[in-house]
Amino acid sequence: MPSIGKYEYPSYGPKLILESLEKIRDSKVTSVKGVAQVLGHKTDNSGGFLSKLAAMSKYYRVIDRREENVELTSLGKRIAYPANEHEKSEAIAEMIMGIPIFRDLFERLGDTYDRNQFFIHLSELAGVDRDVAVNDSGKIRNIYDEALPYIRKKPTETKAVSVSQGDHRMEGAATANEAPLSVGQGMIRLEIYGKPPIVVPHKKHYIQSLIQDLQEELKESPKDVRKKETEE
Repeated sequence: MPSIGKYEYPSYGPKLILESLEKIRDSKVTSVKGVAQVLGHKTDNSGGFLSKLAAMSKYYRVIDRREENVELTSLGKRIAYPANEHEKSEAIAEMIMGIPIFRDLFERLGDTYDRNQFFIHLSELAGVDRDVAVNDSGKIRNIYDEALPYIRKKPTETKAVSVSQGDHRMEGAATANEAPLSVGQGMIRLEIYGKPPIVVPHKKHYIQSLIQDLQEELKESPKDVRKKETEE
């Protein structure tokens, strides 16, 4: 399987994995040779089949190979035999987010990002030079883009933020009387007690930076804080 820096990643995107899982389910085959035939391979020793089998078992974790037999994992069964569409969607998202490189990319980039900057984020996450990241960024980005529809979060989401510095604390709190604030896709609404709500990009590094800025604003001595509270 290919790798970049600290990450290994599958050679195939989730669409092919889900299609292969359906074929295995419908055929009810349980042998490695049978799975190879169902997936369109002439032999179970071919590089293409072994790579696909590794992707399904090691990375996406939907099948388990036991010597010459294959069976669906609990995750694979939730996708192949879901109680409802919600369970299936949740299981597919879990399948993808269980792969560290895609989980970390999504936490950093979300579902909206500058494609021209992808290799920079990849180099920083993987811990490799940018020229190395450029070589692998195309195929990794393609798989990431393919995975996005399955892991994309709801376009509107509200979270409360708590920022503390010493004894001075600001806690997030939403109230029923607040007017709703429009939140677009890829954005998140942050509410801080006593302050107007704000909308920012729903990206981990951006929110962390915002919290650090707020903490800098709260860098006052306990004496100064008590003095202000007394004056108020």
